Amino acid sequence: MKRGYFFLGITALSSLLLAGDKKPDAAKSTDEKPCLANFSEEGSFMSGKTYKTFQEFPKMDRGRAIEKMAQTIAGDGWQGMTVNKDIGVITAVQTVSYGKGKQSPLNVVAKNLDSGAVRVEAVFVTSGGVKVKTKDMQDEFCKILASAAE
Repeated sequence: MKRGYFFLGITALSSLLLAGDKKPDAAKSTDEKPCLANFSEEGSFMSGKTYKTFQEFPKMDRGRAIEKMAQTIAGDGWQGMTVNKDIGVITAVQTVSYGKGKQSPLNVVAKNLDSGAVRVEAVFVTSGGVKVKTKDMQDEFCKILASAAE
Protein backbone atom coordinates (compact mmCIF):
# COMPACT_ATOMS: atom_id res chain seq x y z
CA MET A 1 0.00 0.00 0.00
CA LYS A 2 2.84 2.43 0.79
CA ARG A 3 4.32 1.90 -2.67
CA GLY A 4 1.10 3.16 -4.26
CA TYR A 5 1.27 6.43 -2.32
CA PHE A 6 4.95 6.84 -3.17
CA PHE A 7 4.23 6.32 -6.88
CA LEU A 8 1.34 8.82 -6.80
CA GLY A 9 3.54 11.36 -5.02
CA ILE A 10 6.33 11.01 -7.59
CA THR A 11 3.81 11.23 -10.45
CA ALA A 12 2.27 14.41 -8.99
CA LEU A 13 5.71 15.96 -8.41
CA SER A 14 6.80 15.10 -11.96
CA SER A 15 3.67 16.72 -13.38
CA LEU A 16 4.39 19.93 -11.48
CA LEU A 17 8.01 20.00 -12.60
CA LEU A 18 7.16 19.36 -16.23
CA ALA A 19 4.62 22.20 -16.24
CA GLY A 20 7.49 24.69 -15.98
CA ASP A 21 7.23 28.48 -16.05
CA LYS A 22 5.35 28.81 -19.34
CA LYS A 23 3.40 32.01 -19.83
CA PRO A 24 0.54 32.49 -22.25
CA ASP A 25 1.56 33.71 -25.71
CA ALA A 26 -0.92 36.57 -25.42
CA ALA A 27 1.09 38.09 -22.57
CA LYS A 28 4.29 37.86 -24.62
CA SER A 29 2.89 39.90 -27.50
CA THR A 30 2.03 42.89 -25.28
CA ASP A 31 5.60 43.38 -24.02
CA GLU A 32 7.24 46.45 -25.47
CA LYS A 33 10.88 45.51 -24.91
CA PRO A 34 12.22 43.61 -27.93
CA CYS A 35 14.24 41.32 -25.65
CA LEU A 36 10.96 40.16 -24.09
CA ALA A 37 8.81 40.21 -27.22
CA ASN A 38 11.39 38.01 -29.01
CA PHE A 39 11.98 35.69 -26.02
CA SER A 40 11.27 31.97 -26.36
CA GLU A 41 11.90 28.85 -24.36
CA GLU A 42 11.57 25.22 -25.33
CA GLY A 43 12.17 21.90 -23.66
CA SER A 44 11.36 20.70 -20.15
CA PHE A 45 12.89 20.30 -16.73
CA MET A 46 13.55 16.63 -17.47
CA SER A 47 15.10 17.04 -20.94
CA GLY A 48 16.70 20.46 -20.50
CA LYS A 49 15.65 23.86 -21.81
CA THR A 50 16.80 26.32 -24.42
CA TYR A 51 16.12 30.02 -23.84
CA LYS A 52 16.51 32.45 -26.75
CA THR A 53 15.98 36.07 -27.63
CA PHE A 54 17.17 38.64 -30.15
CA GLN A 55 17.11 42.34 -30.80
CA GLU A 56 18.07 44.50 -33.78
CA PHE A 57 19.97 47.75 -33.26
CA PRO A 58 20.04 50.31 -36.11
CA LYS A 59 23.38 51.85 -37.05
CA MET A 60 25.49 50.16 -34.40
CA ASP A 61 29.16 49.22 -34.45
CA ARG A 62 29.26 45.44 -33.95
CA GLY A 63 32.71 45.44 -32.34
CA ARG A 64 31.69 48.04 -29.77
CA ALA A 65 28.47 46.12 -29.02
CA ILE A 66 30.45 42.90 -28.43
CA GLU A 67 32.86 44.77 -26.13
CA LYS A 68 30.04 46.27 -24.02
CA MET A 69 28.10 43.00 -23.79
CA ALA A 70 31.26 41.08 -22.80
CA GLN A 71 31.82 43.54 -19.95
CA THR A 72 28.25 43.03 -18.74
CA ILE A 73 28.48 39.24 -18.98
CA ALA A 74 31.78 39.14 -17.08
CA GLY A 75 30.43 41.57 -14.47
CA ASP A 76 27.46 39.28 -13.86
CA GLY A 77 29.75 36.41 -12.85
CA TRP A 78 29.69 34.25 -15.98
CA GLN A 79 32.79 32.08 -16.24
CA GLY A 80 35.02 30.67 -18.96
CA MET A 81 34.20 33.55 -21.25
CA THR A 82 35.67 33.85 -24.71
CA VAL A 83 35.16 36.83 -26.98
CA ASN A 84 35.79 37.00 -30.70
CA LYS A 85 35.09 40.51 -31.99
CA ASP A 86 36.07 39.51 -35.54
CA ILE A 87 33.14 37.13 -35.92
CA GLY A 88 30.89 38.73 -33.29
CA VAL A 89 30.67 35.87 -30.79
CA ILE A 90 30.73 35.69 -26.99
CA THR A 91 30.57 32.37 -25.14
CA ALA A 92 30.41 31.87 -21.39
CA VAL A 93 29.15 29.31 -18.87
CA GLN A 94 27.50 29.14 -15.48
CA THR A 95 28.43 26.26 -13.21
CA VAL A 96 25.31 24.54 -11.90
CA SER A 97 24.84 24.50 -8.12
CA TYR A 98 24.94 20.90 -6.89
CA GLY A 99 25.44 19.88 -10.52
CA LYS A 100 28.56 17.75 -10.06
CA GLY A 101 30.51 19.86 -12.54
CA LYS A 102 27.66 20.53 -14.98
CA GLN A 103 27.85 23.81 -16.83
CA SER A 104 25.18 25.67 -18.78
CA PRO A 105 26.43 27.62 -21.83
CA LEU A 106 25.50 31.12 -22.94
CA ASN A 107 26.17 32.17 -26.53
CA VAL A 108 25.73 35.73 -27.77
CA VAL A 109 26.13 36.46 -31.48
CA ALA A 110 26.12 39.89 -33.12
CA LYS A 111 25.44 39.86 -36.88
CA ASN A 112 25.82 42.77 -39.29
CA LEU A 113 22.68 43.16 -41.39
CA ASP A 114 22.52 44.56 -44.94
CA SER A 115 20.50 47.50 -43.60
CA GLY A 116 23.45 48.63 -41.46
CA ALA A 117 21.79 47.38 -38.29
CA VAL A 118 23.24 44.77 -35.94
CA ARG A 119 21.14 41.80 -34.83
CA VAL A 120 22.14 40.41 -31.42
CA GLU A 121 20.99 36.89 -30.59
CA ALA A 122 21.38 35.27 -27.16
CA VAL A 123 20.94 31.57 -26.35
CA PHE A 124 21.20 29.85 -22.96
CA VAL A 125 20.91 26.07 -22.65
CA THR A 126 20.34 23.97 -19.52
CA SER A 127 20.66 20.22 -19.25
CA GLY A 128 17.97 17.99 -17.76
CA GLY A 129 17.34 18.51 -14.07
CA VAL A 130 18.51 22.13 -14.05
CA LYS A 131 15.91 24.76 -13.12
CA VAL A 132 16.08 28.43 -14.18
CA LYS A 133 13.24 30.84 -13.56
CA THR A 134 11.97 32.26 -16.84
CA LYS A 135 11.80 35.78 -15.36
CA ASP A 136 15.46 35.57 -14.26
CA MET A 137 16.53 34.50 -17.75
CA GLN A 138 14.50 37.29 -19.36
CA ASP A 139 16.06 39.85 -17.01
CA GLU A 140 19.59 38.61 -17.77
CA PHE A 141 19.00 38.60 -21.54
CA CYS A 142 17.51 42.13 -21.45
CA LYS A 143 20.44 43.39 -19.38
CA ILE A 144 22.98 41.90 -21.81
CA LEU A 145 21.19 43.19 -24.91
CA ALA A 146 20.64 46.66 -23.43
CA SER A 147 24.38 46.93 -22.74
CA ALA A 148 25.05 46.60 -26.48
CA ALA A 149 23.61 50.10 -26.98
CA GLU A 150 25.45 51.79 -24.10
